[in-house]
Amino acid sequence: MIKLTRDGKYAMTIRFDLHGVNDLIEAFQNALNGAQGNIELDEPAMVGNKKIQKLTFSCHNEQDQLSYDVSSLIFELEDEVLEYNLGRLKECIVSLNFAPAEICEVGFGKINMIIYGILENSCEEGI
Repeated sequence: MIKLTRDGKYAMTIRFDLHGVNDLIEAFQNALNGAQGNIELDEPAMVGNKKIQKLTFSCHNEQDQLSYDVSSLIFELEDEVLEYNLGRLKECIVSLNFAPAEICEVGFGKINMIIYGILENSCEEGI
């Protein structure tokens, strides 16, 4: 499970369970390998007036950026940010904890936005 919420003007949260952690690991690894990492959201999210159904991650060694493309949000992140969070996600599988919650800060139009990650309890899913 992966869901996205907009939390005010300057923040978004990616909520995930353990299945979602594995999807994020795969997407970040693909981005580090020069491909795009794509993740379908479990339910569409509204960001501004856009209906977002997919998150796309790519490696971009300039300032971290966030942009729209049709029904997806594109995260262009530095390799250091991808590598750091890849390690944190792998640790999250073992510790069942994703802290601190901040994944990155990205430029989004004229503002800077903080992206948070929250591991949600997945016990009811039998994981």
